[in-house]
Amino acid sequence: MTEENKKTVSISKGLGDAFNQGIDACINLIVKGIEKLFAMQFRENPFLTPFLVLMVPIVTYLVTDANLIASNFKNCSIFAKEFCDLIANVSFETSFISWLVMISISFLLVLGLFNRVFNDKFEKLVEKLNLKSGDGEYPKIKRIKELDQYKTLLTMNLNGVSFEKLKTQKSTIESILDMYVESIDEGSSPTVAEITLCRRNLPDSITYSSLSKDEVLPDNSFYVGRSRSGSIIEDLSKLPHMLIAGATGGGKSVFFKQALLGLLQSSPKMEMYLIDLKCGVEFKDFKGLSNVKIVKSVSEAARVLEAVEQEMYRRYKLFEASDTNNIEGYGKDMNRLVVAIDECSLLFDNPTSDEAKSAKQSVTNLSRLARACGIHLIVATQKVTKETIPTHIADNIEGRMIFRIGSLQGSLQVFGDKSATQIKKHPGRGIWANGDERANVQTPYITEKQISTLCKKINSDETISVKTVDSKTSEKGKDDVLTLRSKQP
Repeated sequence: MTEENKKTVSISKGLGDAFNQGIDACINLIVKGIEKLFAMQFRENPFLTPFLVLMVPIVTYLVTDANLIASNFKNCSIFAKEFCDLIANVSFETSFISWLVMISISFLLVLGLFNRVFNDKFEKLVEKLNLKSGDGEYPKIKRIKELDQYKTLLTMNLNGVSFEKLKTQKSTIESILDMYVESIDEGSSPTVAEITLCRRNLPDSITYSSLSKDEVLPDNSFYVGRSRSGSIIEDLSKLPHMLIAGATGGGKSVFFKQALLGLLQSSPKMEMYLIDLKCGVEFKDFKGLSNVKIVKSVSEAARVLEAVEQEMYRRYKLFEASDTNNIEGYGKDMNRLVVAIDECSLLFDNPTSDEAKSAKQSVTNLSRLARACGIHLIVATQKVTKETIPTHIADNIEGRMIFRIGSLQGSLQVFGDKSATQIKKHPGRGIWANGDERANVQTPYITEKQISTLCKKINSDETISVKTVDSKTSEKGKDDVLTLRSKQP
């Protein structure tokens, strides 16, 4: 074979290989496009349904005007003339199917190309993380699934890399992908990890009124705020206790009051005891409500907490007599009861006061035992230490709304890590935690005037008083005696 023939064969072989590779690439892109099409949710992608519906009239128009198309382009070249004559002479059905197939393939190719570029970003993640096992193996992307318009689930084979080591790379993953890591969880086996990513940003601000227009509160509920996944509404009956902590200016007080307001709006018969040792100034707007008692001193707080503790035991005796073990199974009219303590450090971090010690013991018992009988604790503090939030109380409070905390010690106390120190300095920005689940949130803002207006409306809507705590002072000047007087059985 001559050199020229060899060269021709080599060129032909190269063109053939390139053609085959091109066909393989197109097929792969079409497959990726089909995967992307099935992953796309019609509800979350409103453009998709009208586009697919419009394909039918578009194709019909192209087929109907085939002769016009042919007449416009048949003079371009001999090939174009023959091609256009072929289009003009085929049947309507054949032409319709041909155009539909061509447009569908083009659509899937574009969709597949987009999916390929999208996936390449995740493939490069593994290289940039530089995580290696002892054998020099890298983690490998197993599957990429779009959960909705904003969320993507990345499933990864760890290939010997520890799960805990991967979790420490959260901020690095966010930086590489420019996406928020919502969670890093173990998958179907210890060698598989699932990373949930989100492309939605948190709003800079959100108001209580806007949330209340968009989301109606179910019974016993309050607004937490808006996360990257949407609005968060929490049911206090499932929580059942909550800690609110954060430095001044972070939004702690506003969140505390809007949560109480939400509970009162969603559950008009809920009884509240609001302990504010700063002379009750934080809760002044709730003062006129008939089912709210505001407590202003350590001595009064100790008596109220002891009375609530006794009510807890009374309820358990009723449950025992009714052969049930919780308020849901009791089946009779029994109101839920909330004890809210603002700046609990003033009450707990007071080692010289016997009344403060008594109050702390009652809170400890309530945090451990009150879950099933419809009695709930909400405690708030600016100062976070082991003294202000004792460990034996904190361990029994699963719901936590944490705003920025300045000290590592405080962050370790509420989360066991430094995440509370890394919260953005922005009013209302914080981390909501319920057990092991966490979410960055923007909490709702409400003015004092709005709280006052809504409290007056709640009061005007009430028909009976459900307040259960009375304070009486004897003529001899003895201490107040607080008794829990319930209208329930």
